[in-house]
This record gives sequence, C-alpha cells and structure tokens, in this order.
Amino acid sequence: MQNKGTKWMGRIGYSIIFAWIALIILDALGARLFWQEGRLIHLDSVHVPPSLKTLFFLGSDHLGRDLLGMLIEGAKVSLVIGICSALISLMVGFILGILSAMSKEGMIKISIWTFLTWLIPFIVILPILVSQARWSTSILVILLFLFVLSNILAKRVKASPLPIHIFILSIVDIIQTVPFIVLLLIILPWFGQEYWQMTIIFGLFRWTYFYRITDESATRILPLPYIQQTRLLGLKPIYGILKHTMPNIWPLLLGHLPLLF
Repeated sequence: MQNKGTKWMGRIGYSIIFAWIALIILDALGARLFWQEGRLIHLDSVHVPPSLKTLFFLGSDHLGRDLLGMLIEGAKVSLVIGICSALISLMVGFILGILSAMSKEGMIKISIWTFLTWLIPFIVILPILVSQARWSTSILVILLFLFVLSNILAKRVKASPLPIHIFILSIVDIIQTVPFIVLLLIILPWFGQEYWQMTIIFGLFRWTYFYRITDESATRILPLPYIQQTRLLGLKPIYGILKHTMPNIWPLLLGHLPLLF
C-alpha cells in the first residue's frame, strides 16, 4: 500500500508536470498568436526601452526585434526538448528497472543469445535512424533479416539464462562513469543537432537515474506476500506489476521527473 509520503510526492510530481505542460501550451500559443509581429525587424524601433504602452514589453534589440517574442520562442524549444527527453528517460529507466528486479527474483529468464538478438539490432538501428544516413534502408533490411534468423536459431540453441540485472547494472556504471557533457561532444557531431535528435540522445543517456529508483523500489516490493500470492494463484507476473508494483513506483518516479527538465 502507498504511504502518505509517497502519495504527496506523487501529487507534487503530477502538479509540476501539468504546470510544465500548461506552460508549453501557453508558450506555443503566445509565440504563434501574439508575438509574430514582434519578431519582425522594425528599423524605426531600435533599442526601444521596456514599456507597457508599446508592443515591446521587454524592449527591442539593435534590429528592432521584440525581445519578449524571441525569449518565448527560445523557451518553447528548451521546454519541449527538456520534457520529451525526460519522458523518454523515464520510460527506458522504468522498463529496465522492472526487468532487473524481475531477474533478481527469478521471475524472468532470458538466454544470452536471445538478449543479444534484441540488443545488437537496437544499438545499430538507433544511430542510423537518428543520423538519417543515406544507406540506412539497406542496413535496416539486412538487420531485419539477421534478426529473424537469430530468433530462429535462438529457439533451437539451448543457452544458460543471463543475469539481466548484472548486465544492465554494468551498462549503468559505464554511462555514469563518462561525464554527460563529454558524451554529447562525442555523439552530436555524428548524429546531428536537430531538435528531435537532441531529444532522443538526451533521453537515452539520462535513464540511469530512473533505473536505480525503479530497481530499488521494485526489488523491495516484488518479494512482498501479496505479490507472491498472485504467482501462487497462477497469474502472470505482468499482472502483479501492473496491479501492485506500478501504483507504488510511479508516484516516486513522477516526483523526481521534474529534476531532469
């Protein structure tokens, strides 16, 4: 059951998220509806001081452009990238954290061959999709063929189960060892600097924070008696996760989500 602290943290998280979403909507509407004229060049209104009597509420620059309009336009981009990348990090960290906790409890067993079959194509395909390479179509077709072939072989080859939590924790340690700024300096020249590309990159390299929260919380919740009872009743593990684990973890994650905005 959820305690009062978790409920209040969840409410605070929901409130902050809704406030950010409302700010993005107002920002987008303001930039689109009210500040189109202000972002044009007005050579007859150069260096106008801030005033409520004119359209230049924050003044104008050396070209007569409205400073408030440019501020709203820049804030819109920053808010969209920040919130979307944080949501990507949240989903990736939550999924990997649940898989890690289930692996510790023996609720999921995946062979090394099957895990690599899913991991390697993802690692190769993602940079291609982000960078929009010309040869991406040919490589995607080849990877799709190898993926199907690997799945067929994985069903016939018996391999020992892979301790997923140890493997994921190793990836987390590697990502957290390298400073995030250094990773950006290495990755951005290869993949481009478009808004959606930066959003994906930010999201895929900041999920370790949510992973640790989910892993620790799920590891504490899954061994509880009422979770074990669902397994004894013959219900699938996904039922216990959706019914009991997620309601206890999501408020905590949403409470920490604004920290990555």
